[in-house]
Amino acid sequence: LLDKDWNFEKHYDILFIMPTTDGLYYLAIGAASVTGLVLIWPRIQPYFEYISLRLIQKRYNVLIDKRKTILFNTFKELPLNSDKERNILELGIGAGANLDFYPSDEDFSLIGSDLHAYGENVIKKKCNENGIKFHSYVKLNAEDLHALKSESVSGVVATLIMCSVPNIDKALSEIKRVLVPGGKYYFIDHVREEESNFRNALQILVHPVQRILGFCNNRRRIHNNIQNAGFSRVDLERFILSNNILFAPMAAHIMGTATK
Repeated sequence: LLDKDWNFEKHYDILFIMPTTDGLYYLAIGAASVTGLVLIWPRIQPYFEYISLRLIQKRYNVLIDKRKTILFNTFKELPLNSDKERNILELGIGAGANLDFYPSDEDFSLIGSDLHAYGENVIKKKCNENGIKFHSYVKLNAEDLHALKSESVSGVVATLIMCSVPNIDKALSEIKRVLVPGGKYYFIDHVREEESNFRNALQILVHPVQRILGFCNNRRRIHNNIQNAGFSRVDLERFILSNNILFAPMAAHIMGTATK
């Protein structure tokens, strides 16, 4: 395999040092790439999540459309705020996946909110198309709703966000604070699969990926947090969203309302 004139002793250093040098070079490049991604990812992740949710929300809504319609139909029962108005705050509103299921014949205004403002113009357009009175859009963290006064909101809608909120209890405390007495928190969330089945196995398998890409913890028992948050009443339903293998890791769901 070697040339007749190949001098092993002469080229001994080259045989062993060059691969090592190349290896260190590529290792350094790889380490730099990973470090750069780690530093940049938190900055671009919100946009990645926004785009990803826009892509899957149509398919998701097909599976849960009837439940959403029934859930949001109770807006008319909400109490008025101190300004004698009925208003809805939606946290993590994204591109407005829920707005198609809001009742359009009710007298209420919408405050849209998210960690970013990528979907603000989309929200305004959807409100106009669906006959919903748009009030404002605010960039807020669910754990810190400082821009809103205590007991100023008739209802709070938060769907599929408690999986990624760092401190669920703090977020629930803030939701309860801004609600008027008798106001309701409307929730839909995917939760930990409790049965020992293929959904549980897939949930465990994709857990690290979801944590990295979406800061999503699919192993939370969010219903326990809601029931222990001090609401006067919690109406909660547990269900399986779909048996489709694509939705298996997030099939276990809860839905309901919590009344202040």
